[in-house]
Amino acid sequence: MLKILYVSPYFPYYSKGGGGALSFNRIKSLSKFAKVDLLFLTNEKNFDRYEKELKNIVREFDYVINKNSDSIKNIFLYFPFKSLKESFVFSKKFVKILKEKISQNKYDIIWFNHERTFQYSNYIKPAKKIVELHDATSERHKKIFLKTRNPFLKIIHIYEFFKLKNIERKIIRFSNGVIVTTEEEKQKLHNKRKVYAFAFCPDIKHPDPDSRKEKIILYMGDLSYFPNVDALFYFVNNIFPHIKEKIRDIKFWIAGVSENEKIRRLHDGKNIFFKGFIPSLDELHSKVKVLVVPLRLGTGIRIKILEAMARRIPVVSTKIGCEGIKGLKNRVNIMLADEPLEFAKSTVELLRNDELAQKISEGGFDIIKKYYSEEKLQEIVKDILNSN
Repeated sequence: MLKILYVSPYFPYYSKGGGGALSFNRIKSLSKFAKVDLLFLTNEKNFDRYEKELKNIVREFDYVINKNSDSIKNIFLYFPFKSLKESFVFSKKFVKILKEKISQNKYDIIWFNHERTFQYSNYIKPAKKIVELHDATSERHKKIFLKTRNPFLKIIHIYEFFKLKNIERKIIRFSNGVIVTTEEEKQKLHNKRKVYAFAFCPDIKHPDPDSRKEKIILYMGDLSYFPNVDALFYFVNNIFPHIKEKIRDIKFWIAGVSENEKIRRLHDGKNIFFKGFIPSLDELHSKVKVLVVPLRLGTGIRIKILEAMARRIPVVSTKIGCEGIKGLKNRVNIMLADEPLEFAKSTVELLRNDELAQKISEGGFDIIKKYYSEEKLQEIVKDILNSN
């Protein structure tokens, strides 16, 4: 059986938003055909409450506490030699544990989660190296640079763009294989031989439709991530008022980790509810009637859409919000809307028209079965192992 060491810059769980969800489910999928060990950095204090789930899918795991103060100190130590993202997750203790694990185990693959962990490949013996890029991160910083008006943020994002672009070139050159989430991301990396486009294998669930009696719409994601925060306030200020005009008893749930007081103050206890982080997706998805994804910028793929589709929840999204997902057709398996009024109208339609909602949710479920299977991931891993 294959042995894989999965190296992550954070605790790979839903508490880290879409990236954490993708990482957790990737490990779960790999564990179906390989023995997986996990090594990660974390600044979380209470992740031990999720240890049981982790132990069910990995052989063993080790971690290093990476304090925020250490990350800030690293910026001054390694600027301008590393990107900020690399500096945040560099740890000499982590290097030591990584070397120990590799000396004690003969791994077939070292699996680097995100471009920022690839810096640790400098400290390991020759082995097959797979790098998982959740998106073309350099392009994301370029988009934020072009959108923000804050001159300080512009400097940070253009610095990261150039640094991360260089890291992506190194990854293409020195890794054995790169997995991105979409065909569009694959084309941006300009190396079809080494780069594979595959998103993720969501758990297929069959929630009880009788539990979705209330008119609840859901927005979820990592609320420390600028594109998600931008989308949330865009929805609340420009779209939700139009929905509320049509459906007075509408409830809008906001799910995700956030210490942002502006986000928390959106909670009014009547129509808008800030739910925070809900560890059980089953609990969360069992009650909502529609998932909304009003993103206006971003790269990569929206894991939340795939998970909603796997649970037969209809989705309303902007075109940017659902980029990269295969087989999408408006009003067949998703509702697409880029203008506020159009977005509101599509959401109301799904809430009022049960026949349309069922058609969209069944169409989304068909996409999961067709394009996002664990067998496809296994084929990719075998192909990389057999490559020179």
